[in-house]
Amino acid sequence: MEATKRDQVDALTRELAAVQLERDMLRTLFQTTPSLFAYKDRDFIYRAVNRPFCTFLGSPEEEIIGRTDFDLFPRDEAEIYRRDDTAILQYGHHQTQIEEVTGNREKRFLRVAKDPVVDSRGTITGILCTVIDVTLQRRAEESLRESEERFHILAEATFEGIIIHDQGTIIDANGAFARLFGYSRHELIGRNILELAAPESHQTILKHMRTNSEEAYEAVGVRRDGTPIHGELQAKSLPYKGRIIRVAAARDITRRKQMEEEREQLVMDLRNALSRVKRLSGFLPICASCKKIRDDKGYWNQIEAYISEHSEAEFSHSICPECTRRLYPDLSGLDKDDL
Repeated sequence: MEATKRDQVDALTRELAAVQLERDMLRTLFQTTPSLFAYKDRDFIYRAVNRPFCTFLGSPEEEIIGRTDFDLFPRDEAEIYRRDDTAILQYGHHQTQIEEVTGNREKRFLRVAKDPVVDSRGTITGILCTVIDVTLQRRAEESLRESEERFHILAEATFEGIIIHDQGTIIDANGAFARLFGYSRHELIGRNILELAAPESHQTILKHMRTNSEEAYEAVGVRRDGTPIHGELQAKSLPYKGRIIRVAAARDITRRKQMEEEREQLVMDLRNALSRVKRLSGFLPICASCKKIRDDKGYWNQIEAYISEHSEAEFSHSICPECTRRLYPDLSGLDKDDL
């Protein structure tokens, strides 16, 4: 009998020690975790808080225990907390939300998770609040959002087309780029940039993408209606949300290319015209007797042959009266109308 009682006492002692160990571990975890923990009873009175919670409020534990949210927070915030806590006690649902809370002299953003605490009989005895301070994350997100808004304002204000793409897939574009190709912004997002380029420009675009080139280059694009467009492109690689993206600017130079082609054609036409224009100038070495002309190669040419070659003049041959009398004296007595 004595042995049985001793065994029961030992077993109970071990169980109590195990329970105490578990309670100590939970208390240690409760106090050392960086998250904020608080327990409220059914009357919304704080019954337990950990050190991070006290630090957040800037008050020692003894000034928090036994009080309600109306004692610790501004009234408008406390009313919101009371409303949420009442719903949890009534329906027993888990609740998670981001709350803007007045902590130790400043506003903080907290991710607050609230769960009903249920005893062994299934009765809700209170509310366990688990709070994580996400102020830095929230401010970083707001800063990023403001930065993106400023970028969009700047992008929409520029006359150049601007796109952001990830390995060729468009993730954003400004209105100027959309109008340049005849699409809406939403139609462009998700497309590959090569879909907007003429086949002969694909390799040029891919080369600049692979090498992260920041040099300006020219490429031919294709509008929605199929018409070609000559563009000058320049891109830059930038880090964005943990990956590298490309921000590219496109300028329509179709009119400039047309003017260049027209100018080149005009120059070619002028050169062709000048090549057909022949004119004589300078001194001509001519024989005083036979009237032959010496060319650049030293050969003597008949005057009509030389002039025909170096000008647009053409010759028709006849005999003047003086030569007629000299060459054909028998005809010298004829009237000139008979010749």
